[in-house]
Formats: sequence, structure tokens, C-alpha cells
Amino acid sequence: MYKYNTPSGDKSMDGLGMALRFGLPLRDMEMVQFHPTGLLAGDHTRMTGTVLEEGLRGAGGQLLNARGERFMFDYDGRGERATRDVVSRGIYAEMRKNNNPEQIGMFISMSHLGPDVVRQKFPGMVKRCADSGFDLAAGKVEVVPTAHYFMGGVVVAPDTSTAMEGFYVAGEDAGGAHGANRLGGNGVANSTVFGGIAGDTMGAAVRNMRSLRDIDEHVLAAEMDRALQPLMRPAAPVQPLRAALQDAMWEDVGVMRSRAGLERGLKRVEAVQSDLHEAGIDGANLAFNMTWHDWLNLRSLVDVSEVIARAALERENSRGAHFREDFPEVGDLESSYFTLAQKRGEDLTLSRAEVAFTIVRPGQTVLPDDAPATLVAAQ
Repeated sequence: MYKYNTPSGDKSMDGLGMALRFGLPLRDMEMVQFHPTGLLAGDHTRMTGTVLEEGLRGAGGQLLNARGERFMFDYDGRGERATRDVVSRGIYAEMRKNNNPEQIGMFISMSHLGPDVVRQKFPGMVKRCADSGFDLAAGKVEVVPTAHYFMGGVVVAPDTSTAMEGFYVAGEDAGGAHGANRLGGNGVANSTVFGGIAGDTMGAAVRNMRSLRDIDEHVLAAEMDRALQPLMRPAAPVQPLRAALQDAMWEDVGVMRSRAGLERGLKRVEAVQSDLHEAGIDGANLAFNMTWHDWLNLRSLVDVSEVIARAALERENSRGAHFREDFPEVGDLESSYFTLAQKRGEDLTLSRAEVAFTIVRPGQTVLPDDAPATLVAAQ
């Protein structure tokens, strides 16, 4: 749904779209993590948006603006080694200052470390850049913040069960595991751990079942009708609508947000939604009809994009991956809340739920008194 993103093109929020249609509550939907250094290789290649790892900056990589100047120390004392959200905002802020139409993003430079050193330490990154025409070892590579991970998702219990009997959610479609911002490396761990828990939970549930439930014909008919809708309308191109959605989300519901931008973005999303419902597909041959898939995928993307924009409007502070230029302060941590979104019929409602601090409260630590000073400082 974002113009610059790391997932493959078939990732289309179908799971969250389904949960939304079934009336399940979603939480933290405003929390979208952007990786600061996505490769910017042009609109013609799917390599655009793929990640250039943070190890590059950790090893001493420098971020440069259009004038070849380092800029991250203007935004944070840690410079390029600040957290993902801070570096993403720094790059995005510099992009807004840039008046050069030939340059969209900023640049990462490693050449000062020595080309041979870079090739030895980062062979995969060097090859990835070379495949797109860049020389990471001896030159500079254009980068842009790229939508990377989604902290929002379905409200789940620790055993991955949900408010709907028999409906289990694990991994990135489940909300709450990462709070407002995921720590690097925890994405795979989340899917692995909770995927295993989901398997155990579902296995136990099946063993306790006395019989299979009857099929709900009304639900089945509604889903069939939803899937067949585009076949009833004159064929129209779908990809321009997806591009319009990606532009709207990137420009107005992206790295840095404000009420004016979010309200504008919401109108743009609703316009895409309206145009999509008017657009049909050629149904002469439904076998392997990828345009049909594209239409259904885009509907899920549009539905979830609306929730993200509305949740971002609801949160009038800046926490984790969510940053409001008009509400830049974190706010009172003791009264922390998370957003909830739920659809009943065609009506989408937003609410808040208080965070229950069951292990540690704001300002407290679980570290022992004799913890190394460097570890304490990293909190």
C-alpha cells in the first residue's frame, strides 16, 4: 500500500482485510515501521524498496544529502546510528528540502571505509546494489525510507485465539506483540514462536471437537458475492488505482504525519475505494486470471489503508513508529493506550484501550542493579 515497500508484490493485507470484514477488533493500526535505507532503483524494478541492512550504518556508513553533506547529526546526536524511526524521519525531512527533480532520496556512502573492506564485510549488499547499477563499495547509493513491518493487527490472546471461535492469528497479522515499534530481529522470532503456539492451540481445539460445525450459508454467499463483484462491471485498469493508493499512503499517511495530511490522505484513499468499486475486470476466462486477483488484493489494501489513516488520526501523540508533526511529544506514559478499530457492517469505529502494565511500569527497569552501564544506557 506504500509507494516504497519491502514485501513482495503478492502481500496485500488479505488476512487483516478478512478479519476486518468479520468484525474482529484490530489494534495499533497506526504503527507502521519504515526501514530508513530502502534501495531506490527506479519505478521499473521491484528492487526499489528492498532493504540495505542497518549493518552498513553500524559499520560507519554515512548518509549524504544532495550537496554531499552528512545530515543525520542535525536530527539526532547518534547520527546515522540512531533508531530506525529517527533515521527514517531524518531522511524524509531532507527529501522534502531537496529541490532537485533528478534526485528523490538521499545517499548512503561506504567508500570512505575502503572498497575492499566493504566488499569483504558486505558481499550480499554489494551484489544487491550492483544488480541495480550501483557501486556500494566505491560509490554512493540512493536510498529512501521503505515500509518494512506492521505492528498493528488482530487482537489475539497469548494462545493466538481471537474473539471468533476457531479463528487463530499469528505472526505479522497479529497485533500487540511488538507494542509501538518492533526491535530488529524480532519479526522472524514472532512468527516462529507464535506460529508454533497456534499449531498447538489449534491441535488441542480439534481434539476437543465433538463434530464439525454447519457451514454458515449467509457468510459463504456474502463472500462469493464480494469476490464476483468485479465480474459484473465494465473492465477497467486496476494498476493505476494501486499506484494512486501507494502515492496517497506514502505522501499523507507515511513517515511523518499531521491532521491536515491524514485527512487529505483519507479522502484520497476513499476516492480510490470508490473508483475500485466502479472498476470491473474481463471475466471471459477466469482460469489463472491475475487481474481478478489484483482487484481482490487491492480491495483488501484499500480497506486496511483506511483503518491505518483513521487510527493515525485518533492518536494525537508520537509513539514508536507513529510520528505526528502536529503532536510531536510522546505524551503521558502512565496513561498509555492503544487504538482499537472494528467494523460493524459498513461502519468503522475507533476507540482506545488502556495499556495494562503487568511486568514493568514506565521509568522502571527489569535489569539487575549490577547490570553493565552500557546496557543500562541503551534502555
